[in-house]
Amino acid sequence: MEDTGALKDLGFVQFNQMLAPFTHAGVGGPAEVLAVPQSREDLARLVRICFEKKIPLRVLGGGTNLLVRSAGVSGVVLRLAQPEFQKIEITGNKVRAGTGTEVLELLKAASLAGLGGLESLVGVAGTLGGALITNAGDERNAIGQLVRGVEVMEQDGTIVHRDREELRFEEHTSNIDEPVILSVELELEPTAETQLVRRLRRALIRRMAHQPPVHQAVGRIFRDPRGLDAADLISKAGLGRTKVGGAEVSDKNGNYFVLTPGVTTEDLLRLSDLVRERVQERFHVSLEREITVW
Repeated sequence: MEDTGALKDLGFVQFNQMLAPFTHAGVGGPAEVLAVPQSREDLARLVRICFEKKIPLRVLGGGTNLLVRSAGVSGVVLRLAQPEFQKIEITGNKVRAGTGTEVLELLKAASLAGLGGLESLVGVAGTLGGALITNAGDERNAIGQLVRGVEVMEQDGTIVHRDREELRFEEHTSNIDEPVILSVELELEPTAETQLVRRLRRALIRRMAHQPPVHQAVGRIFRDPRGLDAADLISKAGLGRTKVGGAEVSDKNGNYFVLTPGVTTEDLLRLSDLVRERVQERFHVSLEREITVW
């Protein structure tokens, strides 16, 4: 057990708090400590204590690509859910946004300002921080192409700006590995309203055609093996509609699991193990989980 007692005097922490309400799947056990800082100063104090006392620190965004085991999580779970971390500032075609911002809110703000480029994020749930780490988008483009810099917090609470040249974005991943990402600067393109509406509608139609409704499922469960498509492998293995407890493989996209009443984290993990075994048996391909498990 970590020395979380060192955090008891911080006014923005709670002990033994259930995480299920903050995850997309709506399942999972408690956090030993749940921290929701009000300011950057609060956050810096928390980060310093965690690293001085060697207390594990995890950041929870929208919880869309996360499974929390029923036993819960040791150490600190951080949520950037206060207004300080959800600001959106637009100057010309530059957008600066806190990483606690919901992706949908960022899309709304950019669209109202007549700025395009974020259409690939239509239908993406969760926060901007998660979208950055996973380089969210679609097969046409992803958010990493628009990033011009990020603000991060290091282990001693120092805030550092990382320029585009220091960042690397690849398929569903990035090299941003500091404890906390605070904000991002994006460069978008002025776009006529009619054109922007048309792009947004097309992007939504494409996503709806290939994925189950976001409120009914979790995904991407597996990374795409090099040169292959995980969803295609799962489908060809005949695994669509395969069910374990309250978790079921989507017949629209096998890399998404549909949630049914009574689902547990363990159902989802057992189903992912079953899918991985069947794909290995059929195609001799090893699937690696992309969804994060705590």
